[in-house]
Amino acid sequence: MTLDEKIKAVQSALGAYPDGKAGPQTWDTLYRKFADVKYPYSENFFSGIVIFTKDIKIEYGQNRKATKDFVNSISGVFQWDSKAISVLMQDGKVICNSASHTWLGKPETIIYKTKHGVINAIRAISVPQDLLSDIEWAIGGLGLHNYDPAAEGFTGAYSDVLRSTGHTGIGITKENEIALLYKNCSGLQFKDWAINKLGLKFAIMLDGGHIASMNTPNYKYNLNQKQNNIIVAI
Repeated sequence: MTLDEKIKAVQSALGAYPDGKAGPQTWDTLYRKFADVKYPYSENFFSGIVIFTKDIKIEYGQNRKATKDFVNSISGVFQWDSKAISVLMQDGKVICNSASHTWLGKPETIIYKTKHGVINAIRAISVPQDLLSDIEWAIGGLGLHNYDPAAEGFTGAYSDVLRSTGHTGIGITKENEIALLYKNCSGLQFKDWAINKLGLKFAIMLDGGHIASMNTPNYKYNLNQKQNNIIVAI
């Protein structure tokens, strides 16, 4: 077996992109697997920024706050007229429990964490009734691991969210870390980055364009935009 083949095998086992080059992503994946990591922290992979963390909280401020107010944060779910229009729950409290295209009969992909610490993803119009009482937090958006914009109502005029612009997202690594994402690209490229390059097992795209924002100690984008909701790594 050649060195290139060995590196690819290790990368595949780690969940890093198997390109045969032991670059920043491979070394960072090894670091998170074997070192005493202090979360949250951020890194640049393939021209996109990832905040790795063990948990999150959602700041919901009716467009009164911006990511500049919270270190290690990104802008959140789709919003319209100062209201969240995708599924959003924090501390078991329902902020919004309907998909952004519910009125079209279309579901969205929801990543959620239960009060027992289980993180999972479903595609649904809303958080099912039998799950509601067990939810710690839930965040809805355009599914990337199950990418099908038409199935979630992102067609016609609503396909605008797939254009090349700043995009944010949230995903879950194979080690159940939470990854908060920012990259300037198209929606399809964002999906490829999150799933094929970063190797996330679940991921959703959140609001983008003039809304998309990130604030870390090293990476700062669109900090002053007032947000309806902000996802903060803790």
